[in-house]
Amino acid sequence: MHVLVPIARRHTSAEARAFANVVAGALRLERARIDTKMIGHGQQVVAGYSVRPLPGAPVATPLDWDELEPTLDPRALNLRTVPERVARLGDLHEPLLHGRRRLAIRTRLRNKS
Repeated sequence: MHVLVPIARRHTSAEARAFANVVAGALRLERARIDTKMIGHGQQVVAGYSVRPLPGAPVATPLDWDELEPTLDPRALNLRTVPERVARLGDLHEPLLHGRRRLAIRTRLRNKS
């Protein structure tokens, strides 16, 4: 699962990674593992609504936080079901196109340089 956060374009890759590391550290207390190595210039991202090259044609589908339950079956989000889902719920990926959030960690990173 990928968690995407819309941030202001003024932040560097290093700042985004530092922020993600702070979040990852906090979530380790909840036994969640977050891999922040893919945050950076030139790193690959799985685009929302892209079909994955797997049996059943699963689709990388944006989810609402409320949908993250143990009963969630990623295989149910596929080429046949996602178009109806988007028609019903709208494009949950669209808000990411308007990332304006600033990272509070920015000031601390500058002071370390």
